[in-house]
Amino acid sequence: MGLTAKNRGHALRQRGARVTLCLLLLTSPGFLLAKSAASSQGEKLGEQSPTHAENRAQAPLPPPSQRKTVNRIVAITNDEIITLYDLLQAGAPIFDRIEAEYEGAARDAKMKAAMSDLLDKMIDYKLIEQQARKIGITVEEKEIDRQLEELKKSQNLTQEQLEMALARDGMTLADYRKEIRTRLLTSRYVEYLVRQRVKITEEKLRQYYTQHLDRFRQAGGGDVRIADIFLPFPDGGEAAKEKVVEEARRIRKEIEGGLPFAEAVRKYSEGYNIAEGGDLGFLKLDQLQPEFREALEGLKPGGISDPIETERGLHLLQLIEVRNAPILPFEQVKSQIMSELYQKEYQKMLSNLSQEL
Repeated sequence: MGLTAKNRGHALRQRGARVTLCLLLLTSPGFLLAKSAASSQGEKLGEQSPTHAENRAQAPLPPPSQRKTVNRIVAITNDEIITLYDLLQAGAPIFDRIEAEYEGAARDAKMKAAMSDLLDKMIDYKLIEQQARKIGITVEEKEIDRQLEELKKSQNLTQEQLEMALARDGMTLADYRKEIRTRLLTSRYVEYLVRQRVKITEEKLRQYYTQHLDRFRQAGGGDVRIADIFLPFPDGGEAAKEKVVEEARRIRKEIEGGLPFAEAVRKYSEGYNIAEGGDLGFLKLDQLQPEFREALEGLKPGGISDPIETERGLHLLQLIEVRNAPILPFEQVKSQIMSELYQKEYQKMLSNLSQEL
């Protein structure tokens, strides 16, 4: 009849039993029947001739709309059942893909593994639903409606288009609503567990703050002090422009060879502050042109950028000094840290949940 899991489904948590179950499902008579075959041969559900059973493994899986499934019980979790129909309906897109991509023994092995994994998840979700109900967690129909409306809006779908898309994946709207309900219940149940079990103290918050100070610097990335060599583009089209590009590369090589940047400015630049060696002083990093910010990225003080092209000409920048943005005070980022730590615990709890059920 299937497997029974009392005491919150502990017996079902045994992986070996689940694999055995999936092997039985794939080798049991009546695993799948096409409607046409069942009606033409007059077979009862679950009864097939030996010839039919032998050939079944090599026959293609009918599309979801043409399947007729023996509605046998494959798992019981605290008196609630999961049927073979439920399993096949939930995994229809996966099973269809396996049928299309594999043949023979490889297909059967893939199908068994997919069914085992899916049954694991279905049992987990069933147990989560049960635990959620025990503590009063619910999902209202209007919440599911809202999720569907948001999906249609984001994907620019009408109701009819949504239902057609679901049908292509072997799902009805009712199936999808059930999936949304399960997802919301799972999320809320994990949030409940985190709130009940995780205690984030002031000390823990301050420790995290101290260990990640650079993450809490004021937006804008601080100030940079730079010097600039500017070479304007002359009239004369692409040929004249290319000469400027070549000159910029040559100047950069000279600087790398030992020519002081300030001297190169006085010798070649047609930009600002030539007498000061092209020093532009401290500038807000987030207020620089995007191409300048990109060129400075990764440079250390004293480093020279590659030539930077703008509409008017080429620039060579030297990074002289970096002044980091001030660190925001703890009280200002405390709630942000709390949220980050809870999110980490949420993900950890979610990944460990199946072991607890």
